[in-house]
Amino acid sequence: QPVRAAADRAAALADLREGAERFSAVDIPASAEAFDRALRSEPALSPYLWQRGITLYYAGRYEDAAAQFESDVAVNPNDTEEAVWHLLSLARTVPGGLRTARRTMLKTGPDRRAVMSTVRAAFADADGDGSAIARLEQLADAATSSAGDAFYSSLYRALYAEAEGDAVGSREWMSRALASPYARAEGRSDYMVSVAKVHAALRSTQ
Repeated sequence: QPVRAAADRAAALADLREGAERFSAVDIPASAEAFDRALRSEPALSPYLWQRGITLYYAGRYEDAAAQFESDVAVNPNDTEEAVWHLLSLARTVPGGLRTARRTMLKTGPDRRAVMSTVRAAFADADGDGSAIARLEQLADAATSSAGDAFYSSLYRALYAEAEGDAVGSREWMSRALASPYARAEGRSDYMVSVAKVHAALRSTQ
């Protein structure tokens, strides 16, 4: 019925806002609960809830996170970040971690953000010799890159290091991401800046 449908949509939107707010407050269980409520209220939103996928990743619900990102890529096939987060989630569930998971890395089309082609190449180990990682590190140099590119390359270099089991390197790269001009000024409202902050807060206690 139209009235009930409208009420369900309103409830779902409220839960989505709460999920994002609780995530930014580093309350991962409450964030996951809110996002799950939104999904129950409005199942049609499922392929668009990438923020839920990130929350589920940090909640340790890796299989659910992988399923969320796979659903997202199906409707947004040019978003590299969805494929990378799917890979990160999958790597937590299979023997061999990232090395095994990248064999089934989701295919995506050209991302409008140039930095993402370098991010994808790094996670896919496109050259097989680590040179894609070197290119990602070069982009993290704020002196030669745009502020956004410096942030995103540092963020994903940190996530790559963690996936490889390099906790110290991951913390260093995440610190660089958060110290970037983008994170401190023009990108403060970017959800991925919140992701970087939440990641740093969670890993500081582990």
